Amino acid sequence: MLDAGERARLARFHHAHDRWSYAAAHGLCRVMLSRAAGLPPRDWRFVATAHGRPMVDPASGPPLAFSLSHTRGMAACGVMTRSRDDITAAIGGVPKTGAAIGVDVESLDRAPDSLGLARRFFHPHEAAALAERPPGERDAAFIGLWTLKEAMVKALGSGLQQGLTSFRVNSDPPSLIEAAPVFGPIAAWRLGRWTLAPGHSLALALRDPTPSPLPPAPSPLPKAERLSVTEILRAAEEANA
Repeated sequence: MLDAGERARLARFHHAHDRWSYAAAHGLCRVMLSRAAGLPPRDWRFVATAHGRPMVDPASGPPLAFSLSHTRGMAACGVMTRSRDDITAAIGGVPKTGAAIGVDVESLDRAPDSLGLARRFFHPHEAAALAERPPGERDAAFIGLWTLKEAMVKALGSGLQQGLTSFRVNSDPPSLIEAAPVFGPIAAWRLGRWTLAPGHSLALALRDPTPSPLPPAPSPLPKAERLSVTEILRAAEEANA
């Protein structure tokens, strides 16, 4: 179900687990977009923003935004409705208003020297709070903060080009505390974070002009479901039929 560009990128991965992860994530993205809009998974076309982020081509599909993330053993995709004006603005740059979505998923065992990394890349207040944690809790707390911050910059559309020190989040409960003007109004942001078995942390960031609270963990994600790779492929076959 992947297009020529996706297949070309897939072929450039050297390791089988990277190819598998990429294919599963992008297949999941097409299936979730199709469930939201009714188009066959193979019919979706994408364009890149000024910062290289893939988006639904506004000329070929409904005004949907998505965010995609994958790590060892897990892929995540978030989909939301946006206005065509929002999508056009996002393709051209980094808009400060309008709806936006970002997701990030990470393995909980990916935190070497968590305190050193936090002091180097995080807001000083976040690094200080992490330092106050008992040593046995720091790695998981670091991954929780990292996924929230990654989800934020992915929603913004600039990726890590937007420095992680330019905003500050709280992980419990997940919330945006302060941010540079490029993020727009703080009140428009909604953050959620969940620990998934086996051993993964998932974060969601939404910029919504009419915000309402996300359910706190461990409540289930709103309108979310977990699919195996086999279920993704089966759903794609059924939708393309």
